[in-house]
Amino acid sequence: YALAKAIAQKPKDLGESLHTYVKWRGLHVRLYQALTWAFTPVYQSDQKLLPLLRDRLAGPLMGLSPVSALLAALVAGQIGRPLKTLGLRPNEAGALGLQEQKLPH
Repeated sequence: YALAKAIAQKPKDLGESLHTYVKWRGLHVRLYQALTWAFTPVYQSDQKLLPLLRDRLAGPLMGLSPVSALLAALVAGQIGRPLKTLGLRPNEAGALGLQEQKLPH
């Protein structure tokens, strides 16, 4: 949606469209990259302690409402403001499909 919207704003300037797209998505992408950096060793480690901690702590923590709600909000795009940047509300975002976007020819 963000890319289609950015291209629609400046259909004749792909460079500017891509710059706008990166600007809109930047905070949310950096947030995901930071979380990936932090958690990849826990899930892809050859160590013995990290997987043990993961298995003993992560599962039970995911069952707690603040943790599960936080994770759901992150995945839904409600953290890092990606939807607000695009002028969307959370309930609108799920209803959008790429077929609804008319890209310039």
